Amino acid sequence: MERNWKSGDKILGSILMNPSRADAIKNDATIELLIDYAINNHYDGMCVVNIIPIIEPDSTKLSDVQVVFEAVKDDEQKEAFMYMLNKCEDVYVG
Repeated sequence: MERNWKSGDKILGSILMNPSRADAIKNDATIELLIDYAINNHYDGMCVVNIIPIIEPDSTKLSDVQVVFEAVKDDEQKEAFMYMLNKCEDVYVG
């Protein structure tokens, strides 16, 4: 997921567990907090990669390992992480 509010190369990267409600278009509370942080720290945008690509506000529902393994697409995850690591000035893990 990527959000940009200014043109520029100062991009904040964040690695999170899973999205609670956010998707490619819609923000959730965590994304809004990250946007506020990024703007207040003079970033031009941000990029988020989730370790588990399942939208679920209740993380206890992610305890079924088989469901999580089926959702994770190794090549897509690697590509997303490499994109973020190459594009972002700073990367935080949350």
